[in-house]
Amino acid sequence: MAKFWIDTVNITALKVEGLVHTANTGLTFSSGIGVDIYKRGGAQIEEECRRKGKQQLGNVVVTGGGDLHVDFIFHAVAMMYEHPDVRGFLYEITTKCLDEAKHLQLKSLVFPAFSCGRIKNPPDLICESMGAAFAEYDFSKTPFHSVGMALKKEFYHIGKSKITEEDSIWKYVCKGI
Repeated sequence: MAKFWIDTVNITALKVEGLVHTANTGLTFSSGIGVDIYKRGGAQIEEECRRKGKQQLGNVVVTGGGDLHVDFIFHAVAMMYEHPDVRGFLYEITTKCLDEAKHLQLKSLVFPAFSCGRIKNPPDLICESMGAAFAEYDFSKTPFHSVGMALKKEFYHIGKSKITEEDSIWKYVCKGI
């Protein structure tokens, strides 16, 4: 069974096999984690994305990790300003990333809080949706040892260095795990 963790860390500084990036349809690195990926990971990631072309909302595109300490980046095309079912969409894109990582036989995967930065989706909605996907996913048939959620400190405003089981974000994400 996979160990699940959640913390306020810079996702691009982690050493994991797979890193999920909230991407736009053009797979460009214009804001948030994308800027960090470009700065730390190098132009080769952007070039690989450019070759993949424009994508549809809901797609997951996998590239190499460039100069980051990751093998793969999962560009989850989840930057949406309006969607009729945000909760369902976030659940679906989380599950797609887990399925793709399982297919690649990854042991570790880290997620951001989808669309909480520039898009400003409510943190509770994001955590509840992604938490439901984690809780309902059948981790028993995967090679996962570690699945995490890395939150920027700006997302988690109370200024703590660690998120504990007493925090509402933990309760949303880990409900049922």
